[in-house]
Amino acid sequence: MNRYKSDPEIETMMMLHSAYQKNNIRDFDALLKRKKTSITGDAFTSMYVEEMRRNVRLAALADSARPFCRVSIGYLAQEIGVRKEEAVNLLRVLILDERLKAHIHGKDDMLILDKWENSSTAKAAQGLANQLVKIESAVLRRLP
Repeated sequence: MNRYKSDPEIETMMMLHSAYQKNNIRDFDALLKRKKTSITGDAFTSMYVEEMRRNVRLAALADSARPFCRVSIGYLAQEIGVRKEEAVNLLRVLILDERLKAHIHGKDDMLILDKWENSSTAKAAQGLANQLVKIESAVLRRLP
């Protein structure tokens, strides 16, 4: 089996697979540029390369956006190496598929993430508010 690992085409496919698994769009695209003929020259892989690239871009875009509450779409596009229009299209897919809870503010070209709704802080605050309502009810019942 080791003799196959040293085959340049197998090595290229393994590197491509590794970049895909890590959602590393920079390595994925660089590898596609460097080894384009060996990757797209194969009829089987050429059928799936664009779909794989799109999946890596979607995952990398979601990973890049998640740490923010508000982030410029231009910044996200630059992070994953695509035009702003392509980033908007990818963000729409992520939002519609509910892989990213956010909305696009078109006027400012910003992505606004809906972090508060599902965050642990929001859940804790809701729990605290519920407890305060119970305490208030108990106190009001004891008043003459």
